[in-house]
Parts: sequence; structure tokens; C-alpha cells
Amino acid sequence: MSNLFGIESTDAYGFENLDDLYNSDPSMFDDPSKFQWFDHSARFKNGTEVFDYACDHSFQTMRQTFVPFCQFPYVNKGWGKDALGNWNVSNIVMNDCTLSWAEAAGLQQYNSTCFLYTTLALIPVLFNCYFQNYLNLKKKAKDRPRFIFAWNSNVAEKVIKFNMLIGIMHSGITIDIESTRGTISQSLRQLFMSTLMATLLHMLFTQAASWIIIIRTTNGKNKHRNKWIMWFSYFCSFTTYLSELVCGQMQNEVGITRHFTAMRYGQMKRLQYLWFVIMCGCWSFMGARYGKKITDLLKRNAGDKKNVDDARLKKIKKNSYTVSALCSIGVFWRFQGVIAVPHTVNYQTPPCPKEFISTAVASSFLILIMQYGLLYATQSMSQKLHTRIIAVVSTAISGQSSVESRKSTNASNYTKGSKVAPESGISAVSGESSVTSSVTSSSDVSGASSTMMGSSVAMESAIGESEFDGNMESEYDDVEVEVVAE
Repeated sequence: MSNLFGIESTDAYGFENLDDLYNSDPSMFDDPSKFQWFDHSARFKNGTEVFDYACDHSFQTMRQTFVPFCQFPYVNKGWGKDALGNWNVSNIVMNDCTLSWAEAAGLQQYNSTCFLYTTLALIPVLFNCYFQNYLNLKKKAKDRPRFIFAWNSNVAEKVIKFNMLIGIMHSGITIDIESTRGTISQSLRQLFMSTLMATLLHMLFTQAASWIIIIRTTNGKNKHRNKWIMWFSYFCSFTTYLSELVCGQMQNEVGITRHFTAMRYGQMKRLQYLWFVIMCGCWSFMGARYGKKITDLLKRNAGDKKNVDDARLKKIKKNSYTVSALCSIGVFWRFQGVIAVPHTVNYQTPPCPKEFISTAVASSFLILIMQYGLLYATQSMSQKLHTRIIAVVSTAISGQSSVESRKSTNASNYTKGSKVAPESGISAVSGESSVTSSVTSSSDVSGASSTMMGSSVAMESAIGESEFDGNMESEYDDVEVEVVAE
């Protein structure tokens, strides 16, 4: 074909990538009188050519060479499957970008995906509300905050706040998880995502720093020798916020990306990802290092009944390894982007018959893993929530089984002393049998009542009693243990 450039509409119109295309003649993008990229007639002969341009190449090729013909998140009217479930390119209408990508790909399925991820993102928020409320109830009445949170929070309470904030921001993204329905703009999604990722790392850094300081202080290190760890965590948090927010917003403001909503400037994105990888790698190493120190100490203390701090050491060890594991996931996640995003790329490409894994959905899935990993690791209870739920359910089931067993035994006793009607259970012989039936029925009722009371007491014990070491202000303070010398 001979349109716009006089060459075929593939591979960034003869250039290797979008950056080379832009640098060849910036005026074709920056000069409004020359900007014809959304003029379908200047680029294509018909809807078939539009479809072939968008769907005839691999996803990676399209990310680096695709020049949108409609502004994201819209595509030509008639795009997608028809009423029979077939892709009919003859339905594509030129110069009519009124159909959203979500509608073209299947709006009902997209809405279901959004609902699922939003629900999963909000569940940890509800659990953290419960944890915070439980912490408040364990405090003295004069120390309880007027609202659910106190201004002066200890480390455990700060972690709960951060985890709730992450869940709320994540749910704000997942209500339009790919931004293809038009509910959330790309700029707002990017702002939420950048803030979410920076807050996530800030929470991990704060936790890890507090545990490391505890270990070093009890090992005889002076306070001034431990300050560098806290200051280092502040530095890492500040630079991570700076990198995520500045680079996250600037990646859509350089070169060709200024004219296409769904494009990302590669070099800026690589810088953002590279700093994320460095920070995660550093704290992953520190978490594993100090977790190993505590593991060695616990092995040395094995069999020493005088050491009463093993339970807390085990908790700190578990949390250190959890931070290390989550940071390692972050390294794996973002390092792929450092390698795979050398140039300007498209955030996504229009829906096609060949379905690709959405990078947005994959990112939300990894965030959910981190959310639930943190929820599990940072519970302030000595007994985990899932353990208590299992205990309650087991108690209820065993209690019900006990009632059924007594009923079966009583029914057997009825048949030995008298003839019993199969359905009604009423004795066919009067007098002695009636008394026996009455007594047995009373036994059933009292047995069931006793079992229900036992289940209730077990539930109260499992959910509400002696899960904390007094006031939670001391959750991360005054730990007197011996730690392996550095």
C-alpha cells in the first residue's frame, strides 16, 4: 500500500522501533497540521487493513512498533466478535473510534475480572480493621484511640495502616483493572500504581529496619551505631517514592509518548524499574542475613528451657524471611521490565483473536500475593487467624458429631427396651417405655445444649483471649536476647 509514508503499515512504518520513527521527523507528531495518525483514510484502505495492522504480529513486536489509530482506550466501531461469536472484519467502521477496548473484548467478562480482583484487594483491608480493633481492645481504656487509629502508633499499628492503604489503592485500580473501560484514566492509574508500589516498599523497609535494630541493640551495639539502619530505611523510602512518582508520571511526557495515552517512554521506565530492583535486592539480602542470624541462635538455644524469648525470636525470624521473600518477588517482577523495555513501548495493544496475558492483570496478581503475604506475616496475634478459624470449625464439627453419636446410641437403647415406631420414634408400649423415651429426650437436649455451649466457649477462646502480650506498645520493644555477634 502507499499511505502516509508510501510504505507498508508494519514495523513502525519501516523503522525498527517507535523512538526511531519519532526521531526521523518529530514534526509529524508535534505539528498539529501534520498529525494524521488518527486519520484512518491516510493510513489504511479499509477495515481489513486496520485489523491486519493491529493483529498480525507478535505482542512484543506490537508493543515496540504499533502506532495507535485511535486514542486509548478506544477502537473502531464494529471491532471484536459479532453476535455469533466470530471476528468479522467487514463490520469495522473507518474513522469511528467510539468502542472501548473492554466492550470489544467482552464487557461482561471484563467486569467480572474487575469485580474479582477488587474483592480480593479489599479483603485484607477488612482483616486489618479487625486486627487494629483487637489491638485497641487490649489497651487500657485511657490509652484507646477515639477512632480506630491512634496518632502515635507503634510499628505493628503502622504496618496495619500501610497494608490497609495498599488495599484501598489497589482496589481503586482494579475497578477498571486495565483502564480499557474508560472508568479510570491512564494518568490516574499510573499515579495510583506508583504510590501503591512505593508504599509497599516503604512498609517493608520500616518493618525490616525495626527488627534489625532490635537484634543489633540486644547484641550490644550502641544506639548511635544503629541509627544508620533507620536513616538508610528513610533514604530508601524517600528515593523510592521519588523514583516511582516522578518517573511514573514523566514516562508519558517525553517524545512520542506525549501524543499517545497508552505509550511509555522506555528509558524513563527502565530507570524507575532499575531503582526498584536495587532497593528490593538490598533489603532482600538484609532480611535473609538477619533471619539466618536468628536461625543460628535458635539452634544454639535448642533445649535451653531458661530462654523465654524463643517464641518472639521465631516471630522476628519468620518476618525477616517474609520480607526477604517478598523483596525477591519484586526483584524478579521488575527486573524483567529492565531487560524487556529498552525503547518506548505501548502499554497494551487492541484486543485481537490471539489473546495475550494482560500485563496489568499480571501486575495486580503479584500485588495480591504481596498483600496476602504481608497479611499473614504481620498479624500481631501469637496464634494465626487461619489457625483459629480451623480450630473453631473443628470444634463445631466435633461437637455436632458428638450429638449425632448420642442420638444413635439412644435410638439403639430404645429398640432394646421397647418397640419403636420407625418414623415417629414413639414407643408402641406404654408405661415404662414412655418414661424411658422422656428421659432419653431430655438427655438429648441437655447433651446438645452442653455441646453448643462448649463450641461457643471454644470460639471465644480461639478468637478473643490471651493472644497478645499485654499492651501492644511493647510489641517490638524491650526484647532481651543474645544474638550471634556480627
